[in-house]
Amino acid sequence: MSKVKMISPAVPNVPWQDRKDGKTTGNPDAPIWRYNENPIIGRNPVKGVARIFNSAVIPYEGEFIGVFRGEQTNGIPYIYLGHSKDAIHWDFNSNKIDFVDEEGKPFMPVYAYDPRLVKVEDTYYIIWCQDFFGAAIGMAKTTDFKTFTRIENPFLPFNRNAVLFPRKINGNFMMLSRPSDSGHTPFGDIFVSESPDMVYWGKHRHVMGKGNEWWESLKIGGGAAPIETSEGWLLFYHGVSGTCNGYVYSIGGAILLLSSTAARTSCSRRKSGMRRGDLFPTYASHAQPSMIQSPERLRFITVRLIAMSDLHSRRLTRLSTTSRATARCLHPIQKSEYDNLYKERRNSAFFS
Repeated sequence: MSKVKMISPAVPNVPWQDRKDGKTTGNPDAPIWRYNENPIIGRNPVKGVARIFNSAVIPYEGEFIGVFRGEQTNGIPYIYLGHSKDAIHWDFNSNKIDFVDEEGKPFMPVYAYDPRLVKVEDTYYIIWCQDFFGAAIGMAKTTDFKTFTRIENPFLPFNRNAVLFPRKINGNFMMLSRPSDSGHTPFGDIFVSESPDMVYWGKHRHVMGKGNEWWESLKIGGGAAPIETSEGWLLFYHGVSGTCNGYVYSIGGAILLLSSTAARTSCSRRKSGMRRGDLFPTYASHAQPSMIQSPERLRFITVRLIAMSDLHSRRLTRLSTTSRATARCLHPIQKSEYDNLYKERRNSAFFS
């Protein structure tokens, strides 16, 4: 891990539990594992709310604050605010977040679910899925977690899974999203868009599509806000597969490399290794190294490489490897170029 530098600020008091010899996941090579004391939030946490899930948490004034998808007893989801000293034990506001417009008048969505929470400069942004004549992305901002002001919807319907980068890039806000349909979308790729002011969005570019692995064979979508590292932006996303029991969600990891010269985006992807139940990432942070007993366990053992989409020259070239020795080209590419890319990533700190 010494070759990789975390550029995003560390969270000094993030809760950490070392792996219990693979007993939690059943896979000793899995890069992430479940907390042994799950669930940390039970059913009926607030009057009128049946369950809470798909939520986002962020450090705030030495503690933690979060926006939570609260599925009400009538089945309609809204966003609730929660506070915690340790990110394990939570207290929730009894009422859903009251959003207002720029004039301070009530401006509530018909429903709201799967929120993300990202700080950019001095402002905290909440992004969620809502109804705007179909599934669409809603946004609000706050500086004090007391007043939540709605801002313009970034895109037309239908769209979901918006993820804001935690800082501007080349002076613009950057957002990932997944265009969809009005139902339980059976398709989906991740795109990136830019905005100078969080009002007008453009320069929409394809970033990555579904893979050939079973767990992301149907569609993919953004997850947690990317974490900036010396190797690029670390993105945890979700992949979906279709089964006889419906859709199954899994966690994948990708490195997005945004170069100011070549402006090429390359991705290294792998599944989390956790197979029990659905997994839908909405927040990620990194701990200080001193908190982690076995940091070598955080090495990515990725055996699948994808190099794709030049954000500015709009070229799309993709590769996929299913082992360290075998390559499958999803799109034609010069073998020498592939060899150089693969060797570079294979020798990096993200590969064993």
